[in-house]
Amino acid sequence: TATQCGIPLFTTSIYKSAGNSMEGLDSFMSGAVCIGDLLKNKGYHLAFMQGSSVDFSGIRQLYHTHSFDEVYGRDSLLSRLKDTSYHNGWGLYDDSLFPLVLEKYKELSQTNRPFALYMATIDTHHPDGMTSSSCRDIPYGDGKNSILNAVHCSDRLISDFIRNIQNSKDGNRTIIVLTSDHIAMRNSVTNLLSSKGEVYRKDLFMLFDPREKEKRSI
Repeated sequence: TATQCGIPLFTTSIYKSAGNSMEGLDSFMSGAVCIGDLLKNKGYHLAFMQGSSVDFSGIRQLYHTHSFDEVYGRDSLLSRLKDTSYHNGWGLYDDSLFPLVLEKYKELSQTNRPFALYMATIDTHHPDGMTSSSCRDIPYGDGKNSILNAVHCSDRLISDFIRNIQNSKDGNRTIIVLTSDHIAMRNSVTNLLSSKGEVYRKDLFMLFDPREKEKRSI
């Protein structure tokens, strides 16, 4: 909700475990104007993909309410894998998701209309992360901390994905946005970071614009 609508949403519930229970709604903040609504008004085709369930916490309702044409999650993507047994408790590993998103990007690139393709990764989810099998040969350090391994893996997977887009035939007219949806929640490396003193944290927001030849901070 923060990344799409600029709204830091807080839900109230008498049950501590029900903070992500927005899936019970028929629509998700229909009165808000979100980036999907703005892009749709400009003629964009909108698609969203993630490896976990889009029914969790009302994700499907959020995107459909705010003008997205396609919303794909675990249930619709898992059947497209060669090995349908390769998944974790949340859903697809990121090294399965990235090729599917790249395939969708190439499909949308062949149309004659502007599009925005969103994806959400899951491998670095707290508390321990879930490292994709394609990264087992590149552990972080001694490989004993699972979330550091997952972050190290994501660094490679995301970098490879961005390069694949940039090197594609339509890369010179594609703007790539890399952003976090929230700062890291408590995980198996939090104590290590805290022991090194106060760590300044902020959300990541990076633009890869083929029209910009110089790197600059935002």
